[in-house]
Order: sequence, then structure tokens, then C-alpha cells
Amino acid sequence: MQTEVIIKCLCGKEVVLEVEGGQYPNTYNGDCKCGRKWTLTELTEILEEIDNC
Repeated sequence: MQTEVIIKCLCGKEVVLEVEGGQYPNTYNGDCKCGRKWTLTELTEILEEIDNC
């Protein structure tokens, strides 16, 4: 399982998001040096569950 994701902040800097783990193993969080806080959630499994209803 991937534990880090790198995104580009709106300010242009790269932000390393790390897996939150525990109850939310598909959620990554990180902070940019400019002060923005980022959360990225992978939704594939949730969307599949909704589609199968």
C-alpha cells in the first residue's frame, strides 16, 4: 500500500500527503509551507458500494 502521495499546492509548491491510517487507510493528509492544509480521499471502493445498491 502506498503511504505517501505528492501533489502540487495552489501556490505551486509540492506537498507530501501521508496516509492517515487507522480507521481511514484511504485518506491522505498534509500541510503546505504556505499554510494550506490538504486532504485526499481515494473513493473507488465507496463508489463501487453505491453502484452495487
